[in-house]
Amino acid sequence: MSEKEGVLFPIEASDPVFSQAKWRDFVGDQLIGMSIIKENPINPRLENRPCEVALCLSWQKNGKLAAILGGQGDDYWGSNKLILWNAVQPKLNSRFYEVPLL
Repeated sequence: MSEKEGVLFPIEASDPVFSQAKWRDFVGDQLIGMSIIKENPINPRLENRPCEVALCLSWQKNGKLAAILGGQGDDYWGSNKLILWNAVQPKLNSRFYEVPLL
């Protein structure tokens, strides 16, 4: 690790400075399902290319959480991040579809 990278350290879910209540609620919750959000190709040449844009995790008490993989050019979803499902769902339209895994 270079000096520029700094020191990495774990963050406790209960940390009042570096953690938020919406994420603390997931500690101890049970994962009950997973799915992938894929993007419909807008160009026939892209049909054989990977089109996954997010991994959705379904939790017993807290609903869904989406791990966004980042936008493909237009940055529709934004960069890599975790988003609660209620923020993701309004962005789903005919460009995207969900594929259940579990």
